[in-house]
Amino acid sequence: MICNLENEFITALKNKCYGLAECDIKRIERISSSRSFYDLSMINSDSATIEICGDFGDKITIKTQCRSQVIDPPPLVSDNTLIKMYPVIILSLPINTEGFNHVLFHELSHLYSIGEYTKFDVEQGLYSHKYGINRFIYRQSDIYLVKEKGEENNTLNENVNDFVADRLLEKITGEHYYSTPVYMDFKQKITVLLEKFGISVDKFIGMYFRDDLQVINLLKEINKNKQ
Repeated sequence: MICNLENEFITALKNKCYGLAECDIKRIERISSSRSFYDLSMINSDSATIEICGDFGDKITIKTQCRSQVIDPPPLVSDNTLIKMYPVIILSLPINTEGFNHVLFHELSHLYSIGEYTKFDVEQGLYSHKYGINRFIYRQSDIYLVKEKGEENNTLNENVNDFVADRLLEKITGEHYYSTPVYMDFKQKITVLLEKFGISVDKFIGMYFRDDLQVINLLKEINKNKQ
């Protein structure tokens, strides 16, 4: 069931209405071929750790927060070569329980918003990386990439991700997303903002899954209105 819904999710993103380029589709397909799913029953509740695999059979152990989440570990480094570690989705609800599709689509939206680790400064060994609307700079050490700084707004990132997951969930399954007061307030604000700038919801979704800085500039308008 999970794989079927995930395949439908990816197929939907290939629709031309979202405007994803071939490189975006290939990135999404690479993530799909390497990601793993866990549910909470598979995690040792005492240590709250899971084992994450990477290229060439490398493995690392990471502590989780014992809730639904996407874990996107940065690459390891060996002989000046990056060793990609594979992302993991942890789901808090069992399949076929109420709300499961909401949780799955929320985490799939996070998963496929993950960008590549792109080297932009060879001398300094600096890499850029995106996770949703959050942007990070990593520096290469002898054994792994170290997060050096970032522009992140986790609350806004979660709201945008909810908005994207909501639209895709409705399109694919016909279900409506759970509606908390915080999310409904954001949904109203982003809908008004998109109309103001003449951007369709589908185009906005495509911008979210691409490395498109226009999303960040657009969302700054929401913060302006709070002031």
